[in-house]
Amino acid sequence: MEEQEDLYAVLGLKPGLEGGSESSFEEIRKAYRTKALVCHPDKRPNDLHAAAEFQRLQKAYDVLSDEKARKAYDEVLNVQKARLEKERKLDSKRRKMMEDLERRENLARAYSREKEEEERTIRRFQDEVARIRATKSQRAVPAQTENVEKLAGEDEKGKILKVSWKPLKSGGADYTAAMLKDHFSQYGKVEDIVIRHKKGALVVMSSREQVVHASRQPHGSLHVEPVVPIPGFRCVNTFAAASKGSQDNAPSDVGILVGNAFHVREDSVLEKMRKKAEQLKSQGT
Repeated sequence: MEEQEDLYAVLGLKPGLEGGSESSFEEIRKAYRTKALVCHPDKRPNDLHAAAEFQRLQKAYDVLSDEKARKAYDEVLNVQKARLEKERKLDSKRRKMMEDLERRENLARAYSREKEEEERTIRRFQDEVARIRATKSQRAVPAQTENVEKLAGEDEKGKILKVSWKPLKSGGADYTAAMLKDHFSQYGKVEDIVIRHKKGALVVMSSREQVVHASRQPHGSLHVEPVVPIPGFRCVNTFAAASKGSQDNAPSDVGILVGNAFHVREDSVLEKMRKKAEQLKSQGT
């Protein structure tokens, strides 16, 4: 639709869409006379545009001083006003749709980063265990080393609990390594804890049986499950139902290894490997 010139503004009144259409006939006539004294070509002999501007002024007055013509013009203004309001609402709706789309894309990227970080955290832990074996397992019988390492690798991974929770405070994790160790110590010896900022951790128990036992218990706001799935076993997770859709939360940052337990575990793991190797050697003889 072609925009109509605002005749009220031509007379020096408020624009029609901003209240000018409420002007009385006396206000219109007064505005015209005031403007005509300034815009008349006789008052501006050297202005080449004076005649054209005066014609615009005269046209505006002719329309607004005629009751039927003014009514028709005001209807045009109302149509324009309704269209502009509709466009404004559509623009607002489009902006909201774009914002929602961007938010969903950010959430998808955040969830992907979180899963990748979880996998990297587990790999880092496994790499450390592998490094210990590579540097200190030379005391084992070479022919039996491969079987021992395979057994120890599966055993170590089966001792890990994956723990998550909803962050209740902005800017930091709600559970510390000390708090988690205190909680899970009731199910057995806690050998190590890997904290992932804000809402996640890996808890290493001393045996697979302790992992199974801890997984069967309710843990309040904590979601607990073994890293290695247990066939036919369904763990109790009171947090799981309440946290459905918790992927909307911001992604965890890089995990950090906490406590001195990891270094203590090095000797423990290697000692188990040595004893296993000696046992296999004695059986072979």
